[in-house]
Amino acid sequence: MTKKFRIWDHQLKLFWIGSIREIFGHLSADISDNQIQQYTGLTDSQGVEIYEGDFVKAGAIKGKINFYKSAYYINEQLLIDVYVLLAGNIKIIGNIFQTPELLEKC
Repeated sequence: MTKKFRIWDHQLKLFWIGSIREIFGHLSADISDNQIQQYTGLTDSQGVEIYEGDFVKAGAIKGKINFYKSAYYINEQLLIDVYVLLAGNIKIIGNIFQTPELLEKC
């Protein structure tokens, strides 16, 4: 299975989504590691794909999706545990590129 990523293009102010091989030819500039975000394999309650770097609200929890030691987390809780506990009732409220002000609130 090919892993899915999104990469933020700072010049065009948009995300390119697909495999790294598919995306690379579309970028308008060089990329750095913090611009590449991997798809978690999960969708929010609206059917939107959840990526590393997204800000989400899950019940009383608000936080940023991070990848650490081979797993995805919301703050310090495993994303999959929260997802199962809330039966997928998670909503994306932003991401680190388009709504960076949420970093202080999450």
